[in-house]
Amino acid sequence: MTSMHAGYGTGGNYGNQGPNNPPPVGPGFAFRRRQERLDWRKLGAVDVDRISRELDYRALQDNVMNVTFCNIDQEIDPRTLDPNFVKLFKLAQLTIEYLLHSQQYLTDTILRMETQLRKVGDHRHNAINILDHREDE
Repeated sequence: MTSMHAGYGTGGNYGNQGPNNPPPVGPGFAFRRRQERLDWRKLGAVDVDRISRELDYRALQDNVMNVTFCNIDQEIDPRTLDPNFVKLFKLAQLTIEYLLHSQQYLTDTILRMETQLRKVGDHRHNAINILDHREDE
């Protein structure tokens, strides 16, 4: 997955995350405008029951952008639906976008931590080599 947003801040202690204490949003995050057109053929080919039954996360990945960033108001006449359904759909879009951001933030954090861990391992290895050479003298 490619990054949709840049600049998430500099990590921290987020061990107490939960519904009432979400991960940091960080600088650079903003909800995108919904301007994409919905690919109705792609949507029509989705078998939601099969995805659920088979845990087909790839099918979800294939459709996440299509659903998350479509402008539902351009696709349907919102007056023909219960206003709470349209609100539910838009809330789900914002939730998905935030989860995509959080996923990218955590991926970036893991990569940064792995880099730091490799550097510490290299420093440790160098220190051991120096100590071994001193013992040999």
